[in-house]
Formats: sequence, C-alpha cells, structure tokens
Amino acid sequence: MQVLEHKSLKAFNTFGIDVNARYFVSVQSISELKEGYITALLVSLDEQELINTNINIILIMVFIILSFKL
Repeated sequence: MQVLEHKSLKAFNTFGIDVNARYFVSVQSISELKEGYITALLVSLDEQELINTNINIILIMVFIILSFKL
C-alpha cells in the first residue's frame, strides 16, 4: 500500500480537471483496501472529510467489483 499526500487526480477523471487529493492510497489487494480505509479514517480531521473519504472508497469498491465482473 502506498499513501501519497496532495496527489493530482487529473489522470483519474474524465474531464481532465487537475485537482489534488489530500491523501491518495494505492492498493494492490482487498486486504490493502481495508487497511487503506482504516488509514483514511485515522487521518480524517473533520466530519466532511470523513464523509468524502467514505464516498470515494465506496465508488472505488464499486469500480473494482464491476471490473472483475467484466
């Protein structure tokens, strides 16, 4: 698992908008995804960040599930 701070998300969105994630976690397995989720919870500083983190993780999990089904 790799945790980066202030990572550009330009390569990850369809509009090519250059925005930065405060924290970006790159995982290679489901167990690393779980570990990344726990890390995200620990570094969240306020309620809004926690909500955004949960939404992003849910979207990533949906993407992973759909990728395996194709």
